[in-house]
Amino acid sequence: MQKLEVLVECDAHAARHEANETVSFAVDGRHYEIDLCEVASKRMRSQLAKFTDAARVVRSRRARRNPRRTHADRERSQNVRATLQAAGIPVNGRGRLPKDAMEKYDEIVNGH
Repeated sequence: MQKLEVLVECDAHAARHEANETVSFAVDGRHYEIDLCEVASKRMRSQLAKFTDAARVVRSRRARRNPRRTHADRERSQNVRATLQAAGIPVNGRGRLPKDAMEKYDEIVNGH
């Protein structure tokens, strides 16, 4: 049986140094990875410390753009659809409720 050994070299050294970790970072919306030895990763973190200490951690933009609907949101949508259908107003069983449908619902509920 043959054994294959892969040596990952440190990207920060011109001479051959074995990398022992891959460091991920992002700048200006672009994400990077670099293979570094222990010395280079400490040096990188030390040089970035004044920036990371002053920065704030942010969540993924995807999470903010597309928040999950709660049970209460779904329940309200079901109530709106049921009310509109009972009033003889056609409404789709799924998807976003149009603005005019919500206005009609408000008129029915508030009696205007």
